[in-house]
Amino acid sequence: MSVLDEIADGGRLSIYLQPNHVNLRSDMDEYNECYNLPLVFIEGDCFTGNTRPTHLYIEDSTAHSITFAYTNSLPYYSITFPYKLKDGKIAAKLLSQSHYRVHKFHVRPKGKLIAEITRGDQGYDKTDHGLRESIQAGANHYAVFALGDDRIWSIPVDILYDFLPDGRMELTTENYVLSSHCLRPSAFKKSLQQGNENLEASMSNPNFMFETWMPSDLTYLKLREDGTVENATKTNPGLPSHYEWLKIFEYP
Repeated sequence: MSVLDEIADGGRLSIYLQPNHVNLRSDMDEYNECYNLPLVFIEGDCFTGNTRPTHLYIEDSTAHSITFAYTNSLPYYSITFPYKLKDGKIAAKLLSQSHYRVHKFHVRPKGKLIAEITRGDQGYDKTDHGLRESIQAGANHYAVFALGDDRIWSIPVDILYDFLPDGRMELTTENYVLSSHCLRPSAFKKSLQQGNENLEASMSNPNFMFETWMPSDLTYLKLREDGTVENATKTNPGLPSHYEWLKIFEYP
């Protein structure tokens, strides 16, 4: 099973890294590191795995939080700066993947499936595997769902609603401000490749760095068991009105 298939099946993405201190010109001791990547956005055969924006970054003596993103699409990784927003855009920086000697994605075991919803001939069908019991037990959840156009998201759930007494379900995802290149990795790859035959070679150079302003996107969605999708502004023309399927898992 491929990494993409495992994620779509509920696997949880992480990455193991060993920085290349020669390329980074660092005098630190060698070390291993890893990140959980709970925000995963698949588009076709490309994906980005994103950390939550919890990483400390000091600029002009002021503390901020930033997000790291890792991708299988091209040999780069990126940083987004949620505190730098203007005119609907967010500051982003692309850096060479050669900063790491080891750059290896891992898919951790999936949690318990508690509900799944699929599109059928007569609408949407829900299969309940203990959703109410999971909520009553105080579990944490994440959702994996297909939005169409070869787009699949795996993202933590903010609130999972189990309406009484009929058991109707809806959920909202955790909300973060990210760059559009994180949410649409295949489209971003194609835009970079246009007219740039040496793109991958350029990105493999340790000195590669590209700072830019990208359209900002929110990760917030509301998903209902009738298949409807709603974003924060309710006006995103690039967002489908219905998902194709949805799976809800407990975190192990």
